[in-house]
Amino acid sequence: MEITDRQSNVQIIKDFSSNLISAFSADMFSLAMGLMLLDETGMSLSFGLSMIIMPLVSLLGLVPIGNLVDSHRHKPLLVTSILVRLIALLIYAITINDFHGVGKILPTVGFLVINYTVQSVMTTG
Repeated sequence: MEITDRQSNVQIIKDFSSNLISAFSADMFSLAMGLMLLDETGMSLSFGLSMIIMPLVSLLGLVPIGNLVDSHRHKPLLVTSILVRLIALLIYAITINDFHGVGKILPTVGFLVINYTVQSVMTTG
């Protein structure tokens, strides 16, 4: 099956728009969560912790996520990733008010790990 130049251009536009939307949604959301932690805890360490999670998840998940994407169909994997992120966000939104001050770090870090893992799966897929 040969791909035409038009189909190739459409795929490039889809990839560009997907990466642009991802940059303005997931990355900005995670930055906002880091700022929320800074505000709630008053500790700059909590903001730094939230910012270091992305490279750690990307580095640790490089091989497993690559193997996952290579061994499964992409569309079901992407849909499942979106559902996992949505469920994690709902659980986070429901439970975050049960924690106060420095205690908000644990659920936020947990959500950020899930968020960055899903983002890595979606970007690779």
